[in-house]
Amino acid sequence: NKCTICAEPFEKSVEGVCGRCLAHKPFFDLVTVPYLYKGLAKDLVLKLKSQQNTSCSKILAQLMLKHWLSLGANHIDAIVAVPSHKEKRKQRGFNQSGLLALHIAKGLKIPYQQDWLKRIKWSKNQTGLSRKKRINNIKNAFLVDNAVKLPKTLLLIDDVVTTGATVNEVARVLKKAGVKQVIVLAFAR
Repeated sequence: NKCTICAEPFEKSVEGVCGRCLAHKPFFDLVTVPYLYKGLAKDLVLKLKSQQNTSCSKILAQLMLKHWLSLGANHIDAIVAVPSHKEKRKQRGFNQSGLLALHIAKGLKIPYQQDWLKRIKWSKNQTGLSRKKRINNIKNAFLVDNAVKLPKTLLLIDDVVTTGATVNEVARVLKKAGVKQVIVLAFAR
């Protein structure tokens, strides 16, 4: 079982909202993921990110899409992806969340808006950082294009949600810019 808001797995078979979400309501409205970040799911993500096997993005996106459709009809106005810094894109050659968003947008026939959101702050890799350090590391890293009238409901795509610090910061910026609902769809948690 997992938290009904952030999808944090529970150690025991309990249901409901985790203590963290109760204590500090996140800016996102919901995180949904089909897999835990271990085993084959972890291997697929690492193939995409570390081994730069971009063909994995289509497989991950298909599995994410299948999961999303299994949840039932949810109205989404547009899709955005957690952006990567231009230097990171230059190093890797792509933004893995953007690739996933592109495939999911095609599958849902919903526009993917890759220019609405930018990462303006270079931050250390989040791997190995504590939750508090992740929050500080990612603070004020994103900017929304002020010229765009944002829709009410956005589907935010990411590859992996660990502590939720990144998607929460993106959701904070989007809501400050006028978005009413931010639903996060990631491959793994």
